Amino acid sequence: MSRLLSEIQRRNLPRMSALYGGSSWMLFSVAETVLPVFDVPNWVLQSLFVISVVGFPVFAIAVWFIGGRAGGDAAAETPADSAGRLELGRRLNIAIIAVLSIAVILLLVDRFIPHDDAGKTSVPSIAVLPLKNIGAEADAFSDGLSEELIGVLSQVRGLRVLARGSSFRFRDAELPPGEIGQQLGVAYLLEGSVRRVEQRIRVHIALIDVAAGDSIWARTFDRELRDVFEVQTEIGRLVAGQLRVSIVGEALRAPARPSNENLAAYNAYQQGLFHANRGDPDNLVKAIGFFDDALKQDPAYAVAAASASSSLTSLAKTQPPGTARDEHWRQAEVRALEAIYLAPDIAAGHAALSYFLSQGPLADQPGAEKSARRALDLDPSNSSALNMLGIALLYQGKTADAITAFDRAVAVNPLNFNAQFSRAGVLARAGRLDDAEASYRRCIELQPERMLTRAFLTQILVHRQQAEAALAIAQAEPNAAWRHYALALVHEGRGARADSETALQAFIATNGESDPFNVGQVYALRGDADHAFEWLDRAIAAHDPGVADLDLDWYYGALKQDPRYAEAHRIIASHATHPPS
Repeated sequence: MSRLLSEIQRRNLPRMSALYGGSSWMLFSVAETVLPVFDVPNWVLQSLFVISVVGFPVFAIAVWFIGGRAGGDAAAETPADSAGRLELGRRLNIAIIAVLSIAVILLLVDRFIPHDDAGKTSVPSIAVLPLKNIGAEADAFSDGLSEELIGVLSQVRGLRVLARGSSFRFRDAELPPGEIGQQLGVAYLLEGSVRRVEQRIRVHIALIDVAAGDSIWARTFDRELRDVFEVQTEIGRLVAGQLRVSIVGEALRAPARPSNENLAAYNAYQQGLFHANRGDPDNLVKAIGFFDDALKQDPAYAVAAASASSSLTSLAKTQPPGTARDEHWRQAEVRALEAIYLAPDIAAGHAALSYFLSQGPLADQPGAEKSARRALDLDPSNSSALNMLGIALLYQGKTADAITAFDRAVAVNPLNFNAQFSRAGVLARAGRLDDAEASYRRCIELQPERMLTRAFLTQILVHRQQAEAALAIAQAEPNAAWRHYALALVHEGRGARADSETALQAFIATNGESDPFNVGQVYALRGDADHAFEWLDRAIAAHDPGVADLDLDWYYGALKQDPRYAEAHRIIASHATHPPS
């Protein structure tokens, strides 16, 4: 063994190996920095890495045999040979020191010297602005392509990508990139345009450095429509290269790519998203129709099944009890499970199931939490899953954890109404009324036309006995039915029972069947336990999602000493542990 080690040393194998390793690492580091500047595909960097690893055994064997021939037999080595060998070793030592010194300097520059780039963080952050639609095609295609780019970039580890709800607020904004980036809290923006003419598309993309306010990279893709998925993944690779975010070992994919490459399925899916994002019942019905059409074109289209499930859940939440609502709940569950069966390793199906389990009949909050966490394992920046995780935690009484989840949802999607709205609700129930009020007022700034925000802000103001402020907010509620609800609370808090009763009866006339839990809240505020529990029983029978909030509700909470409260709580808890099949 000692003879073998001596021979290894004599043939300079350790020195040559160190020189090979240091040179390879230095070459790879330089290539990782330089290649993206010239838009060289990421596979070139991957190939360099593979070649350096595979090449080492070949290099070691060559060194062994060349060293053997050059040095001859160790026993017959002359003083001149020995001197030559020592001189070669000295030169190799100098080369090794030089290579390793350069490598260390590159490492220190990359890791420890701060970059003077305002607005940039240690984790690169980017927002994809909605692509401008050029031509006669509807916005559904350009919106869909924009959302797909968000999905592709979200797969890149080490890159923070803002969700759709925030970046799409700037669709028509005539603001400089610096101001948009500052509002969104990102270092980079991806913007551009798309033109679709029959079976061809032209996509122009530019990467904007927010701090500099300039484009640092731009590219135009002129392709056949069937190549749209390759365009999406190529843009993702190029952006990752520009931002020096390594995707070695990762295969980016277009999330909405049909399993059978059917463009008719893709078009139907994009039309469905276009309507689903509008959120009102009429558009939800249209969206479900398009998602179903996409599934007919591609029965294995998992994201279409997941989107259909979420739209069905949203639609069922707006409907009064009855056959239609029950069928929508049933289909929502079927579609979510179908999505998971078709593609268990994408987040969309698990997020859709979490939404159904949390909001559907006989709500299963532990199951909703489990599904949301699985979705986040697959896609940590999925704002829908973060929102549903917060709601599920809140309904289980895990208030602090729920606030953390909503804080994360707001960080991912700072201009998203739903995340802010959910956060406001949990802060209110946690007793952080100042923060809750600020969040509700932020919601009003984001979407002043949205219903419910002012009604729920009224709850806080009534609870704090700020009668005049509560009245002004209640009167500004844009939805007539919920305005009556808010006014019923305000007038009751002011001691105007007759006015409260008038407003309450108006709310019952329109929303009594769909929102019995809220009717009972007004009676609970009055101290009318009989009517409060009558309406709570109706809410439980109708599977009103509000019943999951019973433990956190101020109004019913005042009736906890009544035996009927414990019985209602027992029934709700039983439902939560026995979810629908």
